[in-house]
Amino acid sequence: MWDNIVLEIYNLRWLISAYVIAIVVACFLFWLGTSGFAWTKTKIRIFGVLYDLSEKSKAAATFAFGRYIFIIVSTVMCSYTGIYHLAVLLIFSLTICILEVDFKSIFGDVAVYIAVYAIMMLESIMYKYYIQVENSAVIMVMTVLLGIFVSLYSTYHLIVSYDRILKKEMEAKGFYLNA
Repeated sequence: MWDNIVLEIYNLRWLISAYVIAIVVACFLFWLGTSGFAWTKTKIRIFGVLYDLSEKSKAAATFAFGRYIFIIVSTVMCSYTGIYHLAVLLIFSLTICILEVDFKSIFGDVAVYIAVYAIMMLESIMYKYYIQVENSAVIMVMTVLLGIFVSLYSTYHLIVSYDRILKKEMEAKGFYLNA
C-alpha cells in the first residue's frame, strides 16, 4: 500500500511542485500587495473581502482558493491523474461545505466538480492525442478552449464560494442581505 502511495507521489511530482510554486507565488503577491498597506479604495476592494471574518470563514475561503489554484495548475499542465484528482477536488469541496455548515450545497458542489473533473479529463485526453497521434490545429484549439472554459468556470465558482462565505458570515453577525 505504501509503495503505491509513494509511486503516485513520484508520478505526480511535477504537478505537486507546480502546485506548491503557484501557492508560493500567490502568497508572495499577497504579501507584496499588503506590505505597504494603506486603506485606499482599490485595496479595500481587493483585501477587504477577508477582513474581519471568523476563523472558520477564513479557512473556508483559503480552501476555496486552494481548490481554484489546484484546478488552474492542473488545467494549464493538462494533467489527468486518475481518481486521485477527483478525490482531491471532492475533499476540497466537502471541507468547504463542512466549514460553512452549508450541507444543502454539498450535492451541488459534488456534481459541479465531477463535471469539471470530466472536462479536465477530456482536455488531458485531447492533449495526449494531439501529442501522440495527430498534430492538428483543430485538436489544439479545442484543447485550449476546454482549458479556457475550465479556468473561467473555476473563477466563477470561486466568486460564488466567496459570496456564500461572506453571506453566511454577515448573517452570523446579524446583517441580513436582501439578495
